[in-house]
Amino acid sequence: MKKRKSSSGGAALHLGSGYQARVAGWLAAEILSGGQGKPFSPGGVVALLRGETQESVDDLLVGTTENRYGFIQAKRAIDFSEKVDSDFGSVIDQMVRQVVERPADGVRRPWTRELSPANDRLLLITSSRSSEKIKVLLKDVLVRARSLAKGQPLSDAAANEAERTVLDATIATAMSYWNRATGAEATVQEIHNLLSLMSIQVLDVEAGEIGEREAIRILGTQVIVDRQQEGAAWSSVLKKCRTMMESRSGLNADELRQHLEEDGIELKSPEPSQRELQRRQVISEQIDKLIDEARDAVQQQEFGKGELLLQRIERDHGSHLNTIQHFMVLTNYGYTEIGCVGPM
Repeated sequence: MKKRKSSSGGAALHLGSGYQARVAGWLAAEILSGGQGKPFSPGGVVALLRGETQESVDDLLVGTTENRYGFIQAKRAIDFSEKVDSDFGSVIDQMVRQVVERPADGVRRPWTRELSPANDRLLLITSSRSSEKIKVLLKDVLVRARSLAKGQPLSDAAANEAERTVLDATIATAMSYWNRATGAEATVQEIHNLLSLMSIQVLDVEAGEIGEREAIRILGTQVIVDRQQEGAAWSSVLKKCRTMMESRSGLNADELRQHLEEDGIELKSPEPSQRELQRRQVISEQIDKLIDEARDAVQQQEFGKGELLLQRIERDHGSHLNTIQHFMVLTNYGYTEIGCVGPM
């Protein structure tokens, strides 16, 4: 089933883009620092951010190095409602369609695949201004739904009467929109899978609030050289995020760093990620092993008589991440390749 146009564009972009841009800015600070964006991303180092996407859940899309994706609706404030046609119902509608519909243009993208609770999230990010039923009760219910054992009833996701009321209303709304989108009734397992993908997170990121202070601290301590520029750096990041949403485009670390430098912000050299450090360590160990094996082979005259001379030849196979290092030994018979290392 093809995706229909999201119901949240136009006026919603104009009215809600301030909070939406600040959520994007918080995630952009995580990208610049090599962070994981927890709990507002699905796991792995944040590497991709897109705004006003073509997805059903269309405010923001965050992607990580682990090929995990979070589809985000950013709402400064929202009330829980049992009415299907409500602001809360609209959020459920978009999440249902993200699961059941395929792209209207027929183009496959890395994130246009069957979503998995182990790797992906449908996120409602909101502030503490939202109702308790959303930011506390429903949030806790969704956490439990994700951890239910196979065969355990979905009703066990609610721990008290207030949570049961919220769970039942959310299920009823989801089933209504599922029927509208597919023309069929959702099964219990389909609703369970949907709720397992859903997550509610609170982020207070307006001026002076804890989320903004955290983002500014990350920029000041991990990204820029002069902490006196941290306020200017945050303003620059917010400006870039607003441009991203207006142009319905995306950002990565390189684009963010270039934008900051163009705004006169001096940046620290990017620190290699833990994954990159581990990759380098493995390659170093492989190289040492190859050299030891070559020395042993020459000493045992497997290559014929002659002095050992190792050569490392780096051949670029499309990008620096795909460089293959070929190791050669010079013998009486000419050069003989003893092995190669990379990429990983």
